[in-house]
Amino acid sequence: MAASRPAITACCLFGPHGRADGVFTAFAYDARIEATSSIEVPKELTGFGFKQFTAFHNGLCDGFAYIAEGKDLIVLSFRGTQSSVNWRTNLNARLIHPDATDRNLKVHEGFYSAFVMLNDGAQGILDKIQQLKIKTNGLIPIYITGHSLGGALAQIASAVLGDDQVAAC
Repeated sequence: MAASRPAITACCLFGPHGRADGVFTAFAYDARIEATSSIEVPKELTGFGFKQFTAFHNGLCDGFAYIAEGKDLIVLSFRGTQSSVNWRTNLNARLIHPDATDRNLKVHEGFYSAFVMLNDGAQGILDKIQQLKIKTNGLIPIYITGHSLGGALAQIASAVLGDDQVAAC
């Protein structure tokens, strides 16, 4: 019997994983994620069953994100606007077509550029998510979340990564 794929599930602050959704977004502002590799899982997230934590920083437009991996859930969270550099990203509002997405999709150029920079190199977000999809055989849901600028990056990530395993919150 084939294993079933996880359904795309919308989530909110009081979603299927309780208050976890708010913690994911809030933690994206924590200074500990300014690391550029795997770091110790924050105790705020170990209570939700997360065993591995990887932070990403693009260095070029002051963006931060992290992936928290658990037995039943993977979360990609983006930090929102926090600096003048982020505001320059926010104001770069021309619409462009992101690579490898629906041909009709247009997104904010500044947001897309910030997302692309977080994917730079062999250990970027896209590479890590692809590794996790293979490792989990597509059976563990991946939630993508963020606040403010991070919410925009979450929507772009969902469009770029989109399949039945991925849902933006």
